[in-house]
Amino acid sequence: MKLFSNKSIFFLCVFAFLFYTNSAQNISPKTGKRFTLSLFEQGQVKTKFRDSLQFDFSQKTFSYRSPLYQKITEKDNSISSAGIYLSPNLNVSKLDLGDSVFSRTLINASLGISCFYHPEGKNIYSFSVVPSANEDEFTINDFYVRYASSFVFMRRVSNKFLYHFGITYTFVFGDGLVIPVLGSRIKLSEKSTLNINLPFSFNYTKLVNEKFNCNFFVRATGGINRYQNKLNVDNTNSIYLFRRRNFTVGGQLNYKFNHSFWLSTQIGLVANQHISVVDENRKVINNFNYNLNNVGFVRLSLIWNFNSSKNYDNEKKYEEELMDDTWSIF
Repeated sequence: MKLFSNKSIFFLCVFAFLFYTNSAQNISPKTGKRFTLSLFEQGQVKTKFRDSLQFDFSQKTFSYRSPLYQKITEKDNSISSAGIYLSPNLNVSKLDLGDSVFSRTLINASLGISCFYHPEGKNIYSFSVVPSANEDEFTINDFYVRYASSFVFMRRVSNKFLYHFGITYTFVFGDGLVIPVLGSRIKLSEKSTLNINLPFSFNYTKLVNEKFNCNFFVRATGGINRYQNKLNVDNTNSIYLFRRRNFTVGGQLNYKFNHSFWLSTQIGLVANQHISVVDENRKVINNFNYNLNNVGFVRLSLIWNFNSSKNYDNEKKYEEELMDDTWSIF
């Protein structure tokens, strides 16, 4: 007999997040909390389904990240640390196929939990689990909770070079897949960094001045949602899976208003797009299985870092940077 349902576990995680972020006393003022609001819009492309229906996709993202517990010890020019972080995330996307029968509002809600442990020395260990609900406006009333996870080992060879490897269970490529992770962070100069996280992302960052920095990136950004069929020809409301797989390639400009507020603008291409609708056995429904042309996109993000130190040394925020890498694989 199953004592706890997936929904019970999901809401328990939400409750734990709300309780601990308001009561935890061991949070370091160096890391603080982060709230991000993003708006994404890509150009319209045509499909060959039902007399060339259009495919248009836009997304609003609300995310928050907070340490539940963190302890950082500095001794004899070395750092040891341990931390537990939570990251709730809500994506509301508009899938427009040019016909109300097929178009949907996609709702993705997740609550990531990540643990980092860095003993004295050069090794760092990371484990993350992300329960999430990925639905449309019809299936959200009876949502299903799924889980992604990762374990990553990192080694900081020097202040200029770190490498990592591990394994993850992810839905980024349009299905649940177990994938090895391999990457590195290379500090090319005092103002530039190369960050590689294969097979998920490639990112080059350049600090222009105290107010501006820019990024050039390639990033996997697909996903999978439950999708309720509304076709009268099937005489049913069966639940299928809408799968989306693509990469975003582009540039990003970040403007720092002060130590708390940032404005980020991304412009680029959505490339290697593939969309499909399948049943639970991954059988394609009504031949809805298409590769799409590349198309432009723009994303605007407002980032608010609060309860953080103004004098936070860039050399000491490696743990937050590694955590960003970890979240990118989900």
